[in-house]
Amino acid sequence: MESLERDLHCPVCLDVYTKPVLMLPCQHNLCRQCVQNIVYTQDEDDEGYRGGPGRPSAFPCPQCRQCTYLGRRGIDGLKRNILVENIVDSYREVAAQIKKKVVCAEHEDERPSLHCSSHEKAICALCKLVGEHKECEVQELKNVLAEKKGMLQGKVQLLEDRSQQLDRFIQESKTLSKSVEDKCSQHKDMVRRETLALFSIISKRQSTLNDKLEVEKEEKLASLSGQAARCEEEKVRVAELVRDAEVLMKEEEPTRFVEAANEMAERLTLGAESEELTPCVDEEFEHCLVDFKEAQDMLKKLDFVEGASGRTSPDRQPCPGPNCSAYGDSVYNNLCSKCYRVLTAANSGTQTDQDGKKNTQTQDSSGQSNSAAQQTTPQTCPTSPDRQSQWSYSSQSPGGSPARGRGRRNSTGRGPSLYYCNCPQCAGVQFQLDWMSAPQCLRLSNYNTTITHMPNRGHQPFGPHHVLADISINSGRIYWEVFVGNSRGFRVGVTYDRDYPAREFLGGNNYSWALRYDYMCTLDGVIRFQAIHDCREVVVEVDTLPRSLGVLLDYDRGRLSCYNVGRGHIFTFFCSFREPIVPAFDVWKGSINIRTGLPPNSL
Repeated sequence: MESLERDLHCPVCLDVYTKPVLMLPCQHNLCRQCVQNIVYTQDEDDEGYRGGPGRPSAFPCPQCRQCTYLGRRGIDGLKRNILVENIVDSYREVAAQIKKKVVCAEHEDERPSLHCSSHEKAICALCKLVGEHKECEVQELKNVLAEKKGMLQGKVQLLEDRSQQLDRFIQESKTLSKSVEDKCSQHKDMVRRETLALFSIISKRQSTLNDKLEVEKEEKLASLSGQAARCEEEKVRVAELVRDAEVLMKEEEPTRFVEAANEMAERLTLGAESEELTPCVDEEFEHCLVDFKEAQDMLKKLDFVEGASGRTSPDRQPCPGPNCSAYGDSVYNNLCSKCYRVLTAANSGTQTDQDGKKNTQTQDSSGQSNSAAQQTTPQTCPTSPDRQSQWSYSSQSPGGSPARGRGRRNSTGRGPSLYYCNCPQCAGVQFQLDWMSAPQCLRLSNYNTTITHMPNRGHQPFGPHHVLADISINSGRIYWEVFVGNSRGFRVGVTYDRDYPAREFLGGNNYSWALRYDYMCTLDGVIRFQAIHDCREVVVEVDTLPRSLGVLLDYDRGRLSCYNVGRGHIFTFFCSFREPIVPAFDVWKGSINIRTGLPPNSL
């Protein structure tokens, strides 16, 4: 076969002949394409000559150098070697059927029949008996072949499932893109309508202010007109007095002049003592001034109100930062009027009773309070007579240990206390993430409501790196949502309000509960969550990957429920809480956002 293969090689392209094969007068064979390359690339100085402009008429044989003359038909005048073409076709068919014999790398006469598990290599029987693999663990090659094929088939199936997931995701993305465009158009229409409404309000206020200015102008003009009329009347009287005085001055009889002079002098004096000639009004409209700066500043700051998950919150403003002066206002605005009075007194160092009366705290010389005001005092919410809703707050005890209640965590003495009650007006509780509990690999942003995993900060990529909230709950119900659409690995749950070991995962002990998701567990096409507590896991399969998780904590009933927002229930932990609870979050892929301030009936 090798000698035949050499004989079937073209001397120009050095490959097996390709049809059509042309036979030269010297009986040597060439591929037609090779003949064309020779004829049309040779120069006039080469052997042979050209028969006409741009038309070669002869070329030398690449093997024997004999000159081959082309007739009027050119290359088409050369004969095809049908015999060589048939031999080439037969050779190609036989060569395709011959398989290369696989032999052992160490023993060329032996075929591999075993597989060395230690070296992951195919070997022959001699390698096992007398070769370097006699101490290794081996298996029959056909068994390993079946195992490897099954393994590869499983991985191929995973990739096919992944491809189907990608197709579904692409389709969902297209649908979502269309929905995004529609929603954007709707919001643009909303912005246009609301902006036109603002324009209408401004136009109406402009008309109202102009009307008031017109009224003020008319009043000023009427006053000036009346004053001018009085001045005209006085001018006439003055002219008459002047004429009378001039007539008297012409009196030649001394007796009459003297008798009338005193009376005339009094009249002239009275005429000169008229009202002062100053305008009764001025040109200024000082009491009609409008402070436009506040309205301008407000319009300049006009923007979309966003919750922690980036969605518009129609009912609540986003919770400002703890260093912002509006932070306390945002908390107090969520309280009913009775709780507002009670908690305002609490912040000022006083307590109130059921009727809202103040009870002043006093301290002895040691700094200890003589009242029980530092302990959480239940107050009945007046807005919910059907149930005994209570509020409480968190404060720092004199000894430095936190006096925790339901409210903002103050174990480090940072930030203001957070107060709330369970009445329908105050049910939504806002909280943020405690930046002091965040490890180096997690970055907090968006007023401490967004957690982003930073893999380049020198932390273990799959190690525990959780963040706690700045709130501690010991009664009642509280609901929050976590936007997880930008994360492929996270844990969402709660833990007891204690020093949490950095080396432990959420759910890896008996005082924390967590719902875990990792995209690596969904390569087979099934979306799985793990509900974890005390290192025990319960696998929960869902139909659709949530974009937002809802967490409802019912402390009194001992329930922690997780929901796929807008889709349904995922899992509920049943437990008996014995200590205050803190929301906790763990991220190792992407970022998550928390949205708080939602009432428990938001589901």
